[in-house]
Amino acid sequence: MRIDPMLAAAALLALAMDAVQAAIPPTAPQLPPGAVNAEGLRDHDYRSPPPPSVAEATTIDTAELRQLMAEWGERLVLLDVMAVPKRPPAPGQSGGGSWIPNKVRQHIAGSVWLPNVGYARLPPEMEQFYREHLERLSGGDMQRPIVLYCLEDCWMSWNAVRRAARYGYRNLYWYRAGTDGWQRAGLPLIEAEPVPPPEAAAKQAQ
Repeated sequence: MRIDPMLAAAALLALAMDAVQAAIPPTAPQLPPGAVNAEGLRDHDYRSPPPPSVAEATTIDTAELRQLMAEWGERLVLLDVMAVPKRPPAPGQSGGGSWIPNKVRQHIAGSVWLPNVGYARLPPEMEQFYREHLERLSGGDMQRPIVLYCLEDCWMSWNAVRRAARYGYRNLYWYRAGTDGWQRAGLPLIEAEPVPPPEAAAKQAQ
């Protein structure tokens, strides 16, 4: 049986293209126009469904997070980046209130709550706050596994992942379902206390 050289070449080319595609790591899906700003961060409607993945991190579900926790133990950095709104001043008082959240936040045991680091625009003090705590929690190890989360329908952790990647962290995981997914799986949450953000910086974060 004679094989057509053109067909054979086309088949080899197709196999080569499949191999190239398989070697390319998955990336985040294309975002609709206006979803993010020029810096690639979400700057509006933070409490809305984010995309299913983010290019700079591995997106994980609840079972995968539990597996990471079992594998890494205390070496796994769990970051809750839920925002903390400033409590308004009491009647007759001037100035802003404390940074204690109005509603009690519950999160995954072992997490550190770094609030407001998922906003698109951070003043220098807030950037420093995020950098310093990432360095402290990772022990300066850019390969240390770090899991970031907030709520299910929230862009805060999506933004925080991208920002951490720009700081140089390379072993990032995004738990997209956040505390909503953890609770939905029947797993316990504990009452959380935020690390107080810098006063001047937190006022300006938006």
